[in-house]
Amino acid sequence: MWGQVTGNQYLSQMFLKVGNKVITQGGKFVEKKFNTLTFKVDGDRFPKIFSSYPAGAQLFLIYSSFPNTVEINWGDGNVINYDFIPSGGEYTFDLRKESAYIFEDGNTGFRDIVMTFKETKGIYQIQTLRSFLGETFPTNILAFTDLETIILSQGVGVKNFPTKLSPLTKLTVFELFSAEIDILPTSLLSLPIESMILVDAINLDRPFNETNFDKLNLLQNSIKGLTLSRNSIKAIPSNFSELYLLERLSINFSYLYTLSPEIYNLQSLRLLDIDGGSSGYLVGFENFDKLTKLESFTSKTTFSAQNMDVDVTNFGGLIYIKNIAVYGIVMDSQTKVDTFINTLYNIIEAGAEKDNTIGGSGPFREMSIRCTRQSGTTSPTGIFQEPTGYIQNSNNGSPATPKEKIWVIVNQYNSTVNYSE
Repeated sequence: MWGQVTGNQYLSQMFLKVGNKVITQGGKFVEKKFNTLTFKVDGDRFPKIFSSYPAGAQLFLIYSSFPNTVEINWGDGNVINYDFIPSGGEYTFDLRKESAYIFEDGNTGFRDIVMTFKETKGIYQIQTLRSFLGETFPTNILAFTDLETIILSQGVGVKNFPTKLSPLTKLTVFELFSAEIDILPTSLLSLPIESMILVDAINLDRPFNETNFDKLNLLQNSIKGLTLSRNSIKAIPSNFSELYLLERLSINFSYLYTLSPEIYNLQSLRLLDIDGGSSGYLVGFENFDKLTKLESFTSKTTFSAQNMDVDVTNFGGLIYIKNIAVYGIVMDSQTKVDTFINTLYNIIEAGAEKDNTIGGSGPFREMSIRCTRQSGTTSPTGIFQEPTGYIQNSNNGSPATPKEKIWVIVNQYNSTVNYSE
């Protein structure tokens, strides 16, 4: 069994014991090495070429703050040392498709490759793209206590993470793309994650207790950015609003029919991005006035074209909003585009100063507004022209059509409006 010399966990200060006796060699402890990462890979090279991405980029990249060396046992009889390459004050170990290692034993089945680092100190980021790493992420990652970022993208193959990750107290960024995990690991949710991206990583169309989706609130004291995309979301956990520090939320390619109160009650939310995928599902939104800190709202192909009227009346309380983009199939008729523009104009006229000398400091000024179809054109009614009675910095006049109102929004309030023609 393995014992421990001191309380410094997961470093190389571990020694071999049999019963109560310490095993030594030459008067020294026999140490267990924790500066290694072992990956079970397959194919004729690393990173291997994926048949679904034959021309796509591939990389396996490790960043360090200090000079370092990694010894790799490739499992084919070759052991090669690689120095980290200095660049702009940091050091990288970089394997890409162009520099992939080709195994020399002719075996294309599974093998272990073992990476032994001279130092774990200073290694702060591990990033992959279409680099198969096996189903289980190495337990020895615990020794890399300076790790700040893990990005595992497309084809990584990882399904399981260590059940304990608490030594990684600096890990603040975690991104997982195109994986097959069955459950959000609580070991990960115990870390001070500030930014998390899960794209096609887990099927969330299951009871919360089967996915740990309802345990995201464990990140309430740290997480500020969250992206959930292509994870088959149909419902939001009731405790989601406990993420009181969350500032940026993207939920894309979901199956949500309503934006639940758990989203409206996110008190720090500044950016909300909702994308329904190829067809919209949401049939309405309300209570947006609760998102008093919201600065940007983006919605692409989110709302049901059949059931949704684009009424943004309750955006009137969003005094910090600078970007509103509602586009896609919901803008399938001139009536809906006109409703959007008319309502938004009323909000801007009621809440914004007309004096251009104040710049963008006031509410509903210098905004970016988009209301376009995903394909085809649905133009607002009227002609883009100055309305009767308009006075710059003083009076909006009497805009009679949505396009005249757009003219006022652009010229009186220094905003941009993108619409279909």
